[in-house]
Amino acid sequence: MSARGRGLALVNANIVTMDPSKPRAEAVYARGGVVRAVGSVSAVMRRVRPGDEVLDLEGLTVLPGFVDSHIHLMGLALSRKWVDLRGARSVRELVEALRERAALTPEGEWVLGRGWDHELLAEERYPTRADLDSVSERHYVVAVRVCGHACAVNSRVLKLMRERLGVELAGELAEGLVRGSLLSRLFELVPKLSRDELRRGLVEVTRELAAAGITTAHAMSVTEEELTALVDLAREGLLPIRVRAYVVPSLMHRAGLVRSLEGMLRVAGVKLTLDGSLGARTAALEEPYSDEPGSMGVMHATEGELVAALMECRRLGLQPAMHAIGDRAVRLALSAIRAVYGRDLRPYRPRLEHASLLSEALLREMAEMRGLVVSIQPTFVTSDFWAVSRVGEHRAKYLYAFRSMAEAGVRLAVGSDAPVEDFKPLRQLRVLVDRGRREGAELHRLTPSEVLTAAEALAAYTTGGAYAAFDEGVIGSISPGKLADMVVLSGDPLKVSADDMERLEVVATFVGGRLAHVSRALS
Repeated sequence: MSARGRGLALVNANIVTMDPSKPRAEAVYARGGVVRAVGSVSAVMRRVRPGDEVLDLEGLTVLPGFVDSHIHLMGLALSRKWVDLRGARSVRELVEALRERAALTPEGEWVLGRGWDHELLAEERYPTRADLDSVSERHYVVAVRVCGHACAVNSRVLKLMRERLGVELAGELAEGLVRGSLLSRLFELVPKLSRDELRRGLVEVTRELAAAGITTAHAMSVTEEELTALVDLAREGLLPIRVRAYVVPSLMHRAGLVRSLEGMLRVAGVKLTLDGSLGARTAALEEPYSDEPGSMGVMHATEGELVAALMECRRLGLQPAMHAIGDRAVRLALSAIRAVYGRDLRPYRPRLEHASLLSEALLREMAEMRGLVVSIQPTFVTSDFWAVSRVGEHRAKYLYAFRSMAEAGVRLAVGSDAPVEDFKPLRQLRVLVDRGRREGAELHRLTPSEVLTAAEALAAYTTGGAYAAFDEGVIGSISPGKLADMVVLSGDPLKVSADDMERLEVVATFVGGRLAHVSRALS
Protein backbone atom coordinates (compact mmCIF):
# COMPACT_ATOMS: atom_id res chain seq x y z
CA MET A 1 0.00 0.00 0.00
CA SER A 2 1.03 3.57 -0.62
CA ALA A 3 3.94 3.02 -2.97
CA ARG A 4 6.53 5.79 -3.13
CA GLY A 5 5.12 8.77 -5.02
CA ARG A 6 1.47 7.88 -4.41
CA GLY A 7 -0.58 9.80 -1.93
CA LEU A 8 -2.42 8.15 0.95
CA ALA A 9 -5.70 9.29 2.49
CA LEU A 10 -7.13 7.74 5.66
CA VAL A 11 -10.78 8.77 5.96
CA ASN A 12 -13.75 8.19 8.25
CA ALA A 13 -11.34 7.68 11.12
CA ASN A 14 -11.09 8.79 14.72
CA ILE A 15 -7.76 10.60 14.49
CA VAL A 16 -6.04 11.56 17.74
CA THR A 17 -3.36 13.90 16.42
CA MET A 18 -1.48 14.80 19.65
CA ASP A 19 -1.31 18.27 18.10
CA PRO A 20 -2.87 20.78 20.51
CA SER A 21 -3.82 23.09 17.64
CA LYS A 22 -6.12 20.38 16.22
CA PRO A 23 -6.51 17.49 18.70
CA ARG A 24 -9.06 15.50 16.67
CA ALA A 25 -9.81 14.95 13.02
CA GLU A 26 -11.72 12.65 10.65
CA ALA A 27 -9.12 12.24 7.95
CA VAL A 28 -5.46 12.67 7.06
CA TYR A 29 -3.68 12.95 3.71
CA ALA A 30 0.00 12.15 3.14
CA ARG A 31 2.20 12.41 0.06
CA GLY A 32 5.92 11.84 -0.30
CA GLY A 33 6.03 10.39 3.20
CA VAL A 34 4.81 13.65 4.76
CA VAL A 35 1.45 14.66 6.21
CA ARG A 36 -0.11 17.28 3.91
CA ALA A 37 -3.56 17.77 5.40
CA VAL A 38 -5.49 16.88 8.56
CA GLY A 39 -9.16 17.66 9.03
CA SER A 40 -12.61 16.71 7.82
CA VAL A 41 -13.21 14.04 5.21
CA SER A 42 -14.37 16.61 2.68
CA ALA A 43 -11.35 18.84 3.21
CA VAL A 44 -8.90 15.96 2.91
CA MET A 45 -10.61 14.47 -0.17
CA ARG A 46 -10.09 17.75 -1.99
CA ARG A 47 -6.34 17.07 -1.76
CA VAL A 48 -6.53 13.58 -3.25
CA ARG A 49 -5.08 13.17 -6.75
CA PRO A 50 -5.75 10.47 -9.37
CA GLY A 51 -3.87 7.31 -8.47
CA ASP A 52 -3.76 8.08 -4.75
CA GLU A 53 -4.88 5.45 -2.30
CA VAL A 54 -7.94 6.16 -0.17
CA LEU A 55 -8.63 3.90 2.83
CA ASP A 56 -11.98 4.06 4.60
CA LEU A 57 -11.18 3.15 8.20
CA GLU A 58 -14.84 2.94 9.25
CA GLY A 59 -14.28 4.55 12.63
CA LEU A 60 -10.95 2.98 13.57
CA THR A 61 -8.60 5.13 15.65
CA VAL A 62 -5.40 6.62 14.23
CA LEU A 63 -2.56 7.81 16.48
CA PRO A 64 0.97 9.04 15.83
CA GLY A 65 3.32 6.06 15.75
CA PHE A 66 4.67 5.03 19.14
CA VAL A 67 8.26 5.94 19.99
CA ASP A 68 10.08 3.36 22.12
CA SER A 69 12.72 5.53 23.75
CA HIS A 70 14.84 2.75 25.27
CA ILE A 71 15.32 -0.62 23.63
CA HIS A 72 18.20 -3.00 22.90
CA LEU A 73 17.75 -4.15 19.32
CA MET A 74 20.72 -6.48 19.17
CA GLY A 75 19.83 -7.86 22.60
CA LEU A 76 16.32 -8.48 21.35
CA ALA A 77 17.65 -10.24 18.27
CA LEU A 78 19.97 -12.38 20.43
CA SER A 79 17.12 -13.25 22.78
CA ARG A 80 15.37 -14.98 19.88
CA LYS A 81 18.34 -17.38 19.62
CA TRP A 82 19.07 -17.89 23.33
CA VAL A 83 17.19 -20.17 25.71
CA ASP A 84 14.22 -18.27 27.16
CA LEU A 85 14.42 -18.67 30.95
CA ARG A 86 11.64 -16.25 31.90
CA GLY A 87 9.27 -19.09 32.74
CA ALA A 88 11.67 -20.86 35.13
CA ARG A 89 10.24 -21.20 38.63
CA SER A 90 13.08 -23.24 40.11
CA VAL A 91 16.78 -23.75 39.53
CA ARG A 92 15.90 -27.27 38.41
CA GLU A 93 13.61 -25.94 35.65
CA LEU A 94 16.33 -23.50 34.56
CA VAL A 95 18.89 -26.31 34.41
CA GLU A 96 16.53 -28.56 32.43
CA ALA A 97 15.86 -25.85 29.85
CA LEU A 98 19.58 -25.27 29.34
CA ARG A 99 20.27 -29.01 29.30
CA GLU A 100 17.81 -29.47 26.43
CA ARG A 101 19.69 -26.89 24.38
CA ALA A 102 23.06 -28.40 25.30
CA ALA A 103 21.87 -31.76 23.94
CA LEU A 104 21.39 -30.09 20.54
CA THR A 105 24.67 -28.14 20.64
CA PRO A 106 28.09 -29.52 19.61
CA GLU A 107 30.56 -29.94 22.46
CA GLY A 108 32.89 -27.00 22.97
CA GLU A 109 30.30 -24.45 21.88
CA TRP A 110 28.26 -21.97 23.96
CA VAL A 111 24.86 -22.58 25.55
CA LEU A 112 23.30 -19.21 26.33
CA GLY A 113 20.09 -18.38 28.17
CA ARG A 114 18.43 -15.28 29.55
CA GLY A 115 15.44 -14.27 31.62
CA TRP A 116 15.64 -15.93 35.05
CA ASP A 117 14.72 -13.95 38.16
CA HIS A 118 15.94 -15.46 41.41
CA GLU A 119 12.98 -13.84 43.20
CA LEU A 120 10.74 -16.21 41.23
CA LEU A 121 12.80 -19.35 41.78
CA ALA A 122 11.61 -21.75 44.47
CA GLU A 123 15.11 -21.80 45.99
CA GLU A 124 15.15 -17.95 46.19
CA ARG A 125 18.82 -17.81 45.22
CA TYR A 126 21.07 -17.21 42.26
CA PRO A 127 22.05 -20.21 40.10
CA THR A 128 25.63 -21.32 40.80
CA ARG A 129 28.54 -22.77 38.86
CA ALA A 130 27.60 -26.18 40.28
CA ASP A 131 24.07 -25.82 38.89
CA LEU A 132 25.38 -24.93 35.44
CA ASP A 133 28.05 -27.64 35.61
CA SER A 134 25.13 -30.05 35.88
CA VAL A 135 23.89 -28.66 32.55
CA SER A 136 27.18 -29.57 30.89
CA GLU A 137 30.88 -29.52 31.63
CA ARG A 138 31.68 -29.88 27.92
CA HIS A 139 30.00 -26.62 26.87
CA TYR A 140 30.43 -23.00 27.87
CA VAL A 141 27.18 -22.30 29.77
CA VAL A 142 25.93 -18.79 30.58
CA ALA A 143 22.55 -17.86 32.09
CA VAL A 144 21.81 -14.12 32.22
CA ARG A 145 19.41 -12.63 34.75
CA VAL A 146 16.36 -10.89 33.26
CA CYS A 147 17.79 -7.43 34.01
CA GLY A 148 20.99 -8.13 32.07
CA HIS A 149 23.15 -6.96 35.00
CA ALA A 150 24.07 -10.37 36.46
CA CYS A 151 24.67 -13.84 35.12
CA ALA A 152 25.64 -17.32 36.25
CA VAL A 153 28.32 -19.33 34.46
CA ASN A 154 29.72 -22.84 34.66
CA SER A 155 33.26 -23.93 35.52
CA ARG A 156 34.34 -24.05 31.88
CA VAL A 157 33.46 -20.35 31.44
CA LEU A 158 35.26 -19.46 34.68
CA LYS A 159 38.38 -21.24 33.48
CA LEU A 160 38.21 -19.26 30.20
CA MET A 161 37.75 -16.00 32.11
CA ARG A 162 40.79 -16.75 34.25
CA GLU A 163 42.92 -17.61 31.22
CA ARG A 164 41.75 -14.89 28.84
CA LEU A 165 40.82 -12.05 31.18
CA GLY A 166 43.25 -12.73 34.01
CA VAL A 167 40.53 -12.50 36.67
CA GLU A 168 40.94 -14.01 40.12
CA LEU A 169 38.24 -16.56 40.93
CA ALA A 170 37.30 -15.36 44.40
CA GLY A 171 34.14 -14.45 46.29
CA GLU A 172 30.89 -14.65 44.36
CA LEU A 173 32.77 -15.08 41.09
CA ALA A 174 34.18 -18.35 42.38
CA GLU A 175 30.57 -19.49 42.81
CA GLY A 176 29.83 -18.61 39.18
CA LEU A 177 28.07 -15.24 39.69
CA VAL A 178 29.22 -12.43 37.40
CA ARG A 179 28.08 -8.88 38.09
CA GLY A 180 29.19 -5.29 37.51
CA SER A 181 31.81 -4.23 34.98
CA LEU A 182 33.07 -7.80 34.61
CA LEU A 183 29.92 -8.63 32.62
CA SER A 184 30.98 -6.64 29.57
CA ARG A 185 34.41 -8.29 29.64
CA LEU A 186 32.78 -11.71 29.82
CA PHE A 187 30.66 -11.02 26.75
CA GLU A 188 33.76 -10.11 24.77
CA LEU A 189 34.49 -13.84 24.94
CA VAL A 190 31.08 -14.94 23.65
CA PRO A 191 31.06 -15.62 19.89
CA LYS A 192 29.35 -12.88 17.90
CA LEU A 193 26.52 -13.38 15.43
CA SER A 194 27.66 -13.51 11.84
CA ARG A 195 26.96 -10.46 9.69
CA ASP A 196 24.04 -12.22 7.97
CA GLU A 197 22.62 -13.54 11.26
CA LEU A 198 22.72 -10.07 12.77
CA ARG A 199 21.08 -8.49 9.73
CA ARG A 200 18.31 -11.10 9.71
CA GLY A 201 17.80 -10.71 13.45
CA LEU A 202 17.52 -6.93 13.27
CA VAL A 203 15.04 -7.09 10.39
CA GLU A 204 12.96 -9.64 12.29
CA VAL A 205 12.76 -7.68 15.54
CA THR A 206 12.11 -4.31 13.87
CA ARG A 207 9.24 -5.92 11.98
CA GLU A 208 7.89 -7.13 15.34
CA LEU A 209 8.12 -3.57 16.65
CA ALA A 210 6.21 -2.28 13.63
CA ALA A 211 3.51 -4.90 14.28
CA ALA A 212 3.16 -3.45 17.80
CA GLY A 213 2.66 0.08 16.44
CA ILE A 214 6.20 1.32 17.10
CA THR A 215 7.49 3.52 14.31
CA THR A 216 10.68 4.83 15.96
CA ALA A 217 13.06 3.01 18.30
CA HIS A 218 15.85 4.55 20.36
CA ALA A 219 18.42 1.75 20.26
CA MET A 220 20.70 1.74 23.30
CA SER A 221 24.32 0.61 23.69
CA VAL A 222 24.76 0.14 19.95
CA THR A 223 28.04 -1.60 19.16
CA GLU A 224 30.16 -1.31 16.02
CA GLU A 225 28.75 -4.57 14.63
CA GLU A 226 25.18 -3.48 15.26
CA LEU A 227 25.72 -0.01 13.82
CA THR A 228 27.32 -1.44 10.68
CA ALA A 229 24.35 -3.78 10.18
CA LEU A 230 21.85 -0.96 10.75
CA VAL A 231 23.64 1.27 8.25
CA ASP A 232 23.56 -1.48 5.63
CA LEU A 233 19.87 -2.17 6.23
CA ALA A 234 18.97 1.52 6.07
CA ARG A 235 20.87 2.02 2.82
CA GLU A 236 19.16 -1.01 1.31
CA GLY A 237 15.71 0.16 2.38
CA LEU A 238 15.21 -2.85 4.65
CA LEU A 239 14.56 -1.06 7.95
CA PRO A 240 10.77 -1.02 8.48
CA ILE A 241 10.95 1.57 11.28
CA ARG A 242 13.14 4.55 12.20
CA VAL A 243 16.09 3.98 14.51
CA ARG A 244 17.89 6.53 16.65
CA ALA A 245 21.14 4.97 17.84
CA TYR A 246 22.83 5.71 21.15
CA VAL A 247 26.24 4.14 20.69
CA VAL A 248 28.68 2.65 23.19
CA PRO A 249 31.33 5.17 24.35
CA SER A 250 34.07 3.60 22.22
CA LEU A 251 32.18 4.74 19.10
CA MET A 252 31.73 8.31 20.29
CA HIS A 253 34.26 9.76 17.86
CA ARG A 254 32.86 7.83 14.89
CA ALA A 255 29.22 8.70 15.53
CA GLY A 256 29.32 11.72 13.24
CA LEU A 257 29.74 9.43 10.25
CA VAL A 258 26.07 8.40 10.51
CA ARG A 259 24.06 11.50 11.25
CA SER A 260 21.11 10.59 9.00
CA LEU A 261 20.19 8.07 6.34
CA GLU A 262 16.97 9.28 4.71
CA GLY A 263 15.45 9.85 8.13
CA MET A 264 15.46 6.12 8.90
CA LEU A 265 18.71 5.89 10.85
CA ARG A 266 20.59 8.50 12.83
CA VAL A 267 23.22 8.34 15.54
CA ALA A 268 21.64 10.52 18.20
CA GLY A 269 24.01 10.14 21.10
CA VAL A 270 26.07 8.03 23.46
CA LYS A 271 24.92 5.55 26.12
CA LEU A 272 26.75 5.93 29.43
CA THR A 273 26.22 3.40 32.22
CA LEU A 274 26.51 4.74 35.77
CA ASP A 275 25.28 1.80 37.84
CA GLY A 276 23.57 -1.60 37.62
CA SER A 277 20.07 -2.82 38.50
CA LEU A 278 17.88 -3.15 41.55
CA GLY A 279 17.25 -6.80 40.72
CA ALA A 280 20.96 -7.66 40.88
CA ARG A 281 21.46 -5.26 43.82
CA THR A 282 24.03 -3.37 41.74
CA ALA A 283 22.04 -0.13 41.38
CA ALA A 284 23.95 2.52 43.37
CA LEU A 285 21.96 3.61 46.44
CA GLU A 286 22.55 6.37 48.98
CA GLU A 287 21.64 3.96 51.80
CA PRO A 288 22.16 0.19 52.01
CA TYR A 289 19.68 -2.21 50.47
CA SER A 290 16.95 -3.04 52.97
CA ASP A 291 17.18 -6.75 52.18
CA GLU A 292 21.00 -6.79 51.99
CA PRO A 293 22.31 -4.24 54.51
CA GLY A 294 25.93 -4.85 53.56
CA SER A 295 25.45 -3.56 50.01
CA MET A 296 24.85 -0.13 48.47
CA GLY A 297 25.34 -1.19 44.86
CA VAL A 298 28.07 -0.33 42.36
CA MET A 299 29.03 2.90 40.63
CA HIS A 300 30.68 2.54 37.22
CA ALA A 301 31.98 6.13 36.99
CA THR A 302 33.29 8.91 39.18
CA GLU A 303 31.95 12.44 38.90
CA GLY A 304 35.19 13.54 37.23
CA GLU A 305 34.94 10.77 34.65
CA LEU A 306 31.29 11.56 33.94
CA VAL A 307 31.92 15.30 33.61
CA ALA A 308 34.73 14.59 31.13
CA ALA A 309 32.43 12.30 29.10
CA LEU A 310 29.66 14.91 29.04
CA MET A 311 32.10 17.62 27.99
CA GLU A 312 33.15 15.44 25.06
CA CYS A 313 29.51 14.78 24.16
CA ARG A 314 28.87 18.51 24.17
CA ARG A 315 31.93 19.17 22.01
CA LEU A 316 30.87 16.53 19.48
CA GLY A 317 27.20 17.55 19.45
CA LEU A 318 26.07 14.19 20.79
CA GLN A 319 23.29 13.62 23.30
CA PRO A 320 24.27 11.67 26.43
CA ALA A 321 21.87 8.99 27.64
CA MET A 322 22.86 8.02 31.18
CA HIS A 323 21.75 4.73 32.72
CA ALA A 324 21.02 5.71 36.33
CA ILE A 325 18.74 3.49 38.41
CA GLY A 326 19.73 4.09 42.03
CA ASP A 327 19.36 7.45 43.78
CA ARG A 328 23.16 7.75 44.21
CA ALA A 329 23.63 7.33 40.45
CA VAL A 330 20.87 9.86 39.72
CA ARG A 331 22.52 12.37 42.08
CA LEU A 332 25.85 11.91 40.29
CA ALA A 333 24.18 12.38 36.89
CA LEU A 334 22.37 15.56 37.91
CA SER A 335 25.52 17.03 39.44
CA ALA A 336 27.55 16.35 36.29
CA ILE A 337 24.74 17.68 34.07
CA ARG A 338 24.65 20.91 36.06
CA ALA A 339 28.44 21.27 35.83
CA VAL A 340 28.54 20.81 32.05
CA TYR A 341 25.21 22.15 30.76
CA GLY A 342 23.92 24.46 33.49
CA ARG A 343 20.21 24.42 34.32
CA ASP A 344 18.68 25.25 30.92
CA LEU A 345 19.12 21.90 29.21
CA ARG A 346 16.83 22.47 26.24
CA PRO A 347 19.61 22.99 23.65
CA TYR A 348 21.35 19.77 24.75
CA ARG A 349 18.71 17.52 26.35
CA PRO A 350 20.90 15.16 28.37
CA ARG A 351 18.85 12.08 29.20
CA LEU A 352 18.47 9.91 32.25
CA GLU A 353 17.58 6.32 31.46
CA HIS A 354 15.33 4.75 34.14
CA ALA A 355 15.80 7.09 37.18
CA SER A 356 14.08 4.31 39.14
CA LEU A 357 14.74 5.50 42.71
CA LEU A 358 14.60 9.19 43.58
CA SER A 359 14.28 11.34 46.71
CA GLU A 360 12.65 14.62 47.63
CA ALA A 361 15.98 16.41 47.12
CA LEU A 362 16.47 14.87 43.67
CA LEU A 363 12.96 15.85 42.59
CA ARG A 364 13.66 19.44 43.68
CA GLU A 365 16.89 19.39 41.69
CA MET A 366 15.04 18.07 38.63
CA ALA A 367 12.44 20.82 38.98
CA GLU A 368 15.18 23.46 38.77
CA MET A 369 16.33 22.15 35.39
CA ARG A 370 14.60 23.03 32.12
CA GLY A 371 14.50 20.39 29.42
CA LEU A 372 15.66 17.35 31.42
CA VAL A 373 14.57 14.16 29.65
CA VAL A 374 13.91 10.91 31.51
CA SER A 375 13.12 7.65 29.69
CA ILE A 376 10.84 5.64 31.99
CA GLN A 377 9.98 1.93 31.89
CA PRO A 378 6.38 1.49 33.12
CA THR A 379 6.35 -2.30 33.43
CA PHE A 380 9.20 -2.23 35.94
CA VAL A 381 6.34 -1.44 38.34
CA THR A 382 4.90 -4.92 37.83
CA SER A 383 7.96 -7.03 37.05
CA ASP A 384 9.95 -5.63 40.00
CA PHE A 385 7.38 -7.02 42.42
CA TRP A 386 10.16 -7.39 45.03
CA ALA A 387 11.27 -3.73 44.79
CA VAL A 388 9.60 -2.55 48.00
CA SER A 389 11.44 -5.14 50.10
CA ARG A 390 14.63 -4.23 48.23
CA VAL A 391 14.57 -0.55 49.24
CA GLY A 392 12.12 -0.56 52.17
CA GLU A 393 8.76 1.18 52.50
CA HIS A 394 10.43 4.43 53.61
CA ARG A 395 11.97 4.78 50.12
CA ALA A 396 9.23 3.07 48.13
CA LYS A 397 7.32 6.32 47.63
CA TYR A 398 10.18 7.45 45.40
CA LEU A 399 10.25 4.29 43.25
CA TYR A 400 9.15 4.81 39.64
CA ALA A 401 7.86 8.26 40.57
CA PHE A 402 6.33 9.02 37.18
CA ARG A 403 3.73 11.56 38.33
CA SER A 404 6.21 13.32 40.62
CA MET A 405 8.71 13.72 37.78
CA ALA A 406 6.04 15.03 35.42
CA GLU A 407 4.95 17.59 38.01
CA ALA A 408 8.59 18.62 38.44
CA GLY A 409 8.65 19.56 34.75
CA VAL A 410 10.66 16.57 33.54
CA ARG A 411 10.02 15.60 29.91
CA LEU A 412 8.99 11.96 30.11
CA ALA A 413 9.51 9.47 27.29
CA VAL A 414 8.51 5.81 27.44
CA GLY A 415 10.93 2.99 26.71
CA SER A 416 10.37 -0.73 27.10
CA ASP A 417 13.99 -1.78 27.79
CA ALA A 418 13.28 -4.90 25.72
CA PRO A 419 14.41 -7.66 25.92
CA VAL A 420 14.28 -7.00 29.68
CA GLU A 421 10.55 -6.21 29.35
CA ASP A 422 7.79 -6.72 26.79
CA PHE A 423 7.93 -3.97 24.16
CA LYS A 424 4.18 -3.85 23.40
CA PRO A 425 3.13 -0.19 23.88
CA LEU A 426 -0.48 -0.91 24.83
CA ARG A 427 0.69 -2.87 27.86
CA GLN A 428 3.13 -0.13 28.84
CA LEU A 429 0.33 2.43 28.54
CA ARG A 430 -1.99 0.33 30.69
CA VAL A 431 0.56 0.07 33.49
CA LEU A 432 1.17 3.83 33.35
CA VAL A 433 -2.49 4.51 34.00
CA ASP A 434 -3.23 1.72 36.53
CA ARG A 435 0.20 1.30 38.19
CA GLY A 436 -0.07 -2.46 38.26
CA ARG A 437 -3.54 -2.61 39.82
CA ARG A 438 -4.41 -5.65 37.68
CA GLU A 439 -1.37 -7.55 38.95
CA GLY A 440 -1.89 -6.44 42.55
CA ALA A 441 1.46 -4.63 42.52
CA GLU A 442 2.58 -3.46 45.94
CA LEU A 443 3.53 -0.10 44.45
CA HIS A 444 -0.07 0.41 43.40
CA ARG A 445 -1.09 0.02 47.04
CA LEU A 446 1.66 2.26 48.39
CA THR A 447 1.87 4.94 45.66
CA PRO A 448 -1.42 5.08 43.76
CA SER A 449 -0.98 8.81 43.14
CA GLU A 450 1.98 8.16 40.81
CA VAL A 451 -0.33 7.11 37.93
CA LEU A 452 -0.58 9.18 34.77
CA THR A 453 -3.77 9.95 32.91
CA ALA A 454 -4.29 8.18 29.59
CA ALA A 455 -3.62 11.46 27.76
CA GLU A 456 -0.37 12.03 29.67
CA ALA A 457 0.75 8.47 29.06
CA LEU A 458 0.03 8.72 25.34
CA ALA A 459 1.90 12.01 25.14
CA ALA A 460 4.96 10.44 26.77
CA TYR A 461 4.86 7.65 24.15
CA THR A 462 4.55 10.00 21.18
CA THR A 463 5.49 13.67 21.58
CA GLY A 464 7.68 12.86 24.58
CA GLY A 465 9.62 10.25 22.67
CA ALA A 466 10.05 12.63 19.76
CA TYR A 467 11.36 15.40 22.03
CA ALA A 468 13.76 12.96 23.70
CA ALA A 469 15.78 12.61 20.47
CA PHE A 470 15.31 16.12 18.99
CA ASP A 471 12.68 14.72 16.60
CA GLU A 472 9.71 16.86 17.64
CA GLY A 473 9.85 18.78 14.35
CA VAL A 474 9.33 15.64 12.27
CA ILE A 475 7.44 13.01 14.33
CA GLY A 476 5.33 12.68 17.49
CA SER A 477 2.08 14.17 16.21
CA ILE A 478 -0.09 13.95 13.11
CA SER A 479 0.49 17.46 11.83
CA PRO A 480 0.99 18.98 8.37
CA GLY A 481 4.68 18.95 7.50
CA LYS A 482 5.59 16.04 9.77
CA LEU A 483 6.43 12.53 8.65
CA ALA A 484 3.41 10.30 8.14
CA ASP A 485 4.21 7.81 10.92
CA MET A 486 0.86 6.49 12.18
CA VAL A 487 -0.68 3.51 13.91
CA VAL A 488 -4.27 2.34 13.40
CA LEU A 489 -5.95 0.81 16.47
CA SER A 490 -9.25 -1.00 16.92
CA GLY A 491 -10.33 1.52 19.57
CA ASP A 492 -9.43 4.79 21.26
CA PRO A 493 -7.05 4.39 24.24
CA LEU A 494 -8.28 7.73 25.57
CA LYS A 495 -11.86 6.45 25.81
CA VAL A 496 -11.51 2.89 27.12
CA SER A 497 -10.77 1.54 30.58
CA ALA A 498 -7.23 0.66 31.59
CA ASP A 499 -8.00 -3.05 31.29
CA ASP A 500 -9.47 -2.63 27.80
CA MET A 501 -6.55 -0.47 26.67
CA GLU A 502 -4.22 -3.48 26.59
CA ARG A 503 -6.79 -5.49 24.62
CA LEU A 504 -6.87 -3.05 21.68
CA GLU A 505 -5.62 -4.44 18.38
CA VAL A 506 -2.90 -2.86 16.28
CA VAL A 507 -4.59 -2.99 12.88
CA ALA A 508 -1.95 -1.24 10.78
CA THR A 509 1.27 0.74 11.06
CA PHE A 510 2.48 3.32 8.57
CA VAL A 511 6.03 4.69 8.45
CA GLY A 512 6.45 7.65 6.14
CA GLY A 513 3.03 6.91 4.68
CA ARG A 514 4.08 3.39 3.68
CA LEU A 515 2.51 0.30 5.19
CA ALA A 516 4.91 -1.38 7.63
CA HIS A 517 2.34 -3.76 9.14
CA VAL A 518 -1.28 -4.79 8.64
CA SER A 519 -3.22 -7.37 10.65
CA ARG A 520 -6.44 -7.36 8.61
CA ALA A 521 -7.77 -6.04 5.33
CA LEU A 522 -8.45 -2.31 5.11
CA SER A 523 -11.16 -1.19 2.71
